[in-house]
Amino acid sequence: MSRPTSHTFLCLALNVGKRPVEVTSEVFTGFGSYPTMPIASVTEPVLPGNVTAAASSGSASVLFCRFTFSGSRSGLRFSAELLDAGGAVVSVIELR
Repeated sequence: MSRPTSHTFLCLALNVGKRPVEVTSEVFTGFGSYPTMPIASVTEPVLPGNVTAAASSGSASVLFCRFTFSGSRSGLRFSAELLDAGGAVVSVIELR
């Protein structure tokens, strides 16, 4: 059984803090274990309790979802997981 070559992928970022932050949600596509090209990106202020998202559909072997949070003293950065086109986790990207 072969894996599908098309995808629809959505990155969501939820602000659970008490202050607005600016959030960039990006979807990357690539081959092997390296993301190469951004295919969707949304940057906007997110109020507490609200969500921002970036979505894309098409064909790729690897997808990388990255959230970058700014506007806090600690410079919190959270990166999600590297997935293949079948939805299997290839690796987990660490928190910073």
